[in-house]
Amino acid sequence: TFECFASESGQCHFVVYRERCPAPAPGTNPAACQRTTLDDFALGIGKTHEIRGIPQDFRQCVSKDSAAPSGCKG
Repeated sequence: TFECFASESGQCHFVVYRERCPAPAPGTNPAACQRTTLDDFALGIGKTHEIRGIPQDFRQCVSKDSAAPSGCKG
């Protein structure tokens, strides 16, 4: 369950995603990670949003603006 506690803009913008980073081959640069967005939503202050069946290794980014924080969307 995600909740917006406070935001100067009046909304919290969430991106919930999963990231998979392959192991680099010996002697090479790391491969780019692949991100899969699971949910992308905005909540007003005091509101909640529940995601059922979310993987345990999920990650999240939260911003007060509709533009996602740097590095949030892949």
